[in-house]
Amino acid sequence: LTAITRGIGLIWAGWTLIFSSQPGGVVDAVAGEAADVWEKIYFSGYVISTLGIGDIHPRGAAWRVLVPVASLLGLIQISFSIAYLIPISGAATHKRKVASYISCLGQSADDIVLNMWDGESLQSIADHLQSITADLALLEQSHITYPVLHYFHSLKRPEAVGPSLAVLDEALSIIEHGVDEDHTLHAGLFPPARRIISNFLQTLDAAAEKT
Repeated sequence: LTAITRGIGLIWAGWTLIFSSQPGGVVDAVAGEAADVWEKIYFSGYVISTLGIGDIHPRGAAWRVLVPVASLLGLIQISFSIAYLIPISGAATHKRKVASYISCLGQSADDIVLNMWDGESLQSIADHLQSITADLALLEQSHITYPVLHYFHSLKRPEAVGPSLAVLDEALSIIEHGVDEDHTLHAGLFPPARRIISNFLQTLDAAAEKT
């Protein structure tokens, strides 16, 4: 929401500067006098929001042509900003959700292994692992589709996806190599989880190299 507001504010300020570039370019429709700064701000907001031109009118053919151009570009820019930022907000929320999910399993690799141990095996982690794998696959594609998502970080450790993935990967290593075969997970669960974690981290590394 803050980003959308900032973007609209910049568009508004830009068109205000354009309409202020020539004295007398826009005038009060009633008095016929040149609009002052506040009236130009008001006029620019009306135009880019496609509400019309209010009681301030453009003077001269060039400014009359510029008004519909400003309205069209304002409509496109504002609509595009909202259409682009809403799914990014959803992806950022999903990113925190994945991290929180992993953190709920345990704050450390040892915690995850102990919490998933039911006294006989670690099979209880299987459903969690499948869900996390699917979520990470979606999150990876979100990062590729919306590169700006790389800049969304959480200051809270349980909601930070990087540290959470490191903990999960270490827990998988413990389960895969440190637990007796009779009590560990089915071997087929490890490769997909390892692969998606690796792919996601490679996506983050590629984004970091570009910045």
